Amino acid sequence: CSLLKSEVSKSAAAENSSPSGVVEAIVVAAEAYMAADLAINQAIGDYGAAAILSATKKSGGLRVMTCCNTGSLATSGYGTALGEI
Repeated sequence: CSLLKSEVSKSAAAENSSPSGVVEAIVVAAEAYMAADLAINQAIGDYGAAAILSATKKSGGLRVMTCCNTGSLATSGYGTALGEI
């Protein structure tokens, strides 16, 4: 990921760089990336749920079939396929 590479480069190039400082920079960047991914995935789920309800003109009681089985394995813990449900 270019974000992590950039953080490693910046941290390693710092005047008082240390291995633990580089590791800390990676952890901070990875946690920020994960938080952003989670927010994006939740927004996808919210948008998809609204689209499904709008398309069916129903407020609930729907049956939805999804073919994606990766869920939190491919995302930061909130799958985009089941997020709508």
